[in-house]
Amino acid sequence: MGTIAFKKGIKRGLVLMVAVLTIYYIIESRGNLSVMKQIALQTSKSKKLPPFQPEVTEDFPTLSEGEPRIPHILHQTYKSEQIPINFASNLESFLKWNPAWTYYLWTDDSARQLIQERHPYLLEIWDNYRKPINRADALRYVVLYEFGGVYADLDVEFLRPLDRVTMKYACIFPTEPFEHSAFRLGIPYLLSNAVMMCRPKHPFIAQMLQNLAKSVVFLEQIDVAGPAFVTYNFLVYNKIDDIYKVKSSNDSSSPYFYTGTLPEDHIDAVYIPNTVYFMDTLDEHLNSEQKYYQTCSQFVLLSDLIQRACRELYKRGFHRENHQYAFTVHQWYQSYNPEILEKYLPEIFGVSLVHISQIVPNYVIY
Repeated sequence: MGTIAFKKGIKRGLVLMVAVLTIYYIIESRGNLSVMKQIALQTSKSKKLPPFQPEVTEDFPTLSEGEPRIPHILHQTYKSEQIPINFASNLESFLKWNPAWTYYLWTDDSARQLIQERHPYLLEIWDNYRKPINRADALRYVVLYEFGGVYADLDVEFLRPLDRVTMKYACIFPTEPFEHSAFRLGIPYLLSNAVMMCRPKHPFIAQMLQNLAKSVVFLEQIDVAGPAFVTYNFLVYNKIDDIYKVKSSNDSSSPYFYTGTLPEDHIDAVYIPNTVYFMDTLDEHLNSEQKYYQTCSQFVLLSDLIQRACRELYKRGFHRENHQYAFTVHQWYQSYNPEILEKYLPEIFGVSLVHISQIVPNYVIY
């Protein structure tokens, strides 16, 4: 009996020692990214931490024949036809790779005219939004519903032709990098509205337009008409009651989370692409590199979701090279956020303006 008690005491002592040493190394190694990387990777070997999405080894899925499902139109918005000259290179990158596409610029005046003529039930909501970003968010759904095409923020750079992405799927909504949703909101994914593309009159976009009136009560920009609003509507549209649910099988490079019962290429489906194609850069204004790694330094104390995000961060790094199959790069200027403009970007929005016609001579204004 004494031998058994002695062995149990030794076992408890070893468990306690491992726990103490783990906490000691966590405390001592904060700020030492290479040490923390090793500790985190070793600690997680005993746990199953599935990745958020598969590795991309092939180009974006497409069809070689037939008419495009998504019209070859790019929509962008700004308060007037005079835009900050710093965005000129991004627009030029679009023209370089997509010279045959139509370019629409939507201003405050033309946007209100469109809504008044085609969606008058939204006009009161539009006029009473508390922040300009709320109108900018809502507008992008209106123009995609009416005309179809691609919407992209002005701080998006284009890396190659978009024709390929318009053939197979009727509506495409990328997610933000998974570190954003996990660290910021504690959820496994967050659909982006900085780059998105859809056929006209898609029922998912129609649902969002109908639900804009319900979300005006929220205070946060992402909830009113931003990415959280899009994500909520995606869950409702696809009758998903568990955001953590994963697919039973995955034959494409799309993320592993459950997206509903419609086939990905159904005319009414919403396809979620792998992040490397459109939305792979992390927003350093949302969280600094050091802050991400400081959070991950407490690896053993974190939830499984945050541990998965830390593994993603350790594997891919904070600053990422563009994937060979990437179409766009989001630069995350956050021009709607006055605090960020003042703190980080005074050189961008204190610069001269240029008329859109000097960059896109054949632009269309409504």
